[in-house]
Amino acid sequence: MLWGLAVFYIGWSTLVGFWATAVDVPVSALVSNALRAMYAVGVPEFINYYLVEFLANVAFFVPIGALLTALLPRRLCWAALVGSALFSLAIELGQLLFLPGRYASLGDVSANSIGGAIGVATIVALRLAVNRRRTVHQS
Repeated sequence: MLWGLAVFYIGWSTLVGFWATAVDVPVSALVSNALRAMYAVGVPEFINYYLVEFLANVAFFVPIGALLTALLPRRLCWAALVGSALFSLAIELGQLLFLPGRYASLGDVSANSIGGAIGVATIVALRLAVNRRRTVHQS
């Protein structure tokens, strides 16, 4: 089940990464309008489109880091961290080389890598909590 979910999410992520146009195009006006409405009620302007896009990239890669970590043995959780970053780098390199309508960005690689790291850290923390719970109940 977990392998199927990982294959699906990574495949879907690859499709999104290699889509001919930026995937935020259909919602960019909606996001911009929402931000303007937020500014009107006092939300600080540092919360801008670039921050929203950065955070979306972070969130997009959390499942990748989590799934890779869950599938790998505990001693190889570092490989999920590296794998998430390399996957992001591969997507950005592919955009640079093959998709003139897309913009490759080291900022996206950074955001995606942070997301992957959050996913890795989440699974590591869950594993530690489960192990502690088992230890307490076995004592």
